Amino acid sequence: MQTQFHQINHNVMERDQIKEQLHLRIEQADDRLLHVLTALTEAWFDQYPQTAMLSAYEDALRPMTQEELVERALESERAIQAGEAVDIEEILGAVPVV
Repeated sequence: MQTQFHQINHNVMERDQIKEQLHLRIEQADDRLLHVLTALTEAWFDQYPQTAMLSAYEDALRPMTQEELVERALESERAIQAGEAVDIEEILGAVPVV
């Protein structure tokens, strides 16, 4: 079976769509592709660590709509009720004291 690649027009795709597409491809990847992606991303983060961290930080700072804020709060509440939340005391207890 021959692997087919589809050209993605990144100019019209939004950032979230690109991330979703990459997540899908990672789920479909074989070991070879996973090794290539790991090497690529590690090399990029080694080369541009501040840029990568700043980009992630700036994404987190983008303004939210009221609907997004409410959805985020509801999702957090669902996670707490499902026992998926971690207590701050557990986190602090796991951090080694220097």
